[in-house]
Amino acid sequence: MLKNELDFVDPSGDDVLKYRLWQESGNLCLYTGKRIALNELFTGEYEIEHIIPYKRSLDNSFFNKTICQRAENVKKGDKTPFEAYSGNEQKYSEILRRVRK
Repeated sequence: MLKNELDFVDPSGDDVLKYRLWQESGNLCLYTGKRIALNELFTGEYEIEHIIPYKRSLDNSFFNKTICQRAENVKKGDKTPFEAYSGNEQKYSEILRRVRK
């Protein structure tokens, strides 16, 4: 379910950032490959994720963020994508393929 209709009259900075990251990612969670429908984007199932963990990089820029499923972000934790996924060669290759697109 979408947030309150009034939230979209005056969206928060995080809502705008989520939308921009969603567009940049081609409407996909780059880690899972799952398509993100616009009506799911603001439900809490998806969140802004630091690609290189903020506490390790201190990089809070747009270029260090993506949109991903909340559950996948929890699994990734404070790891880089390489640290989190390179143990599964196929999954890591699929992530790299999506990023290159």
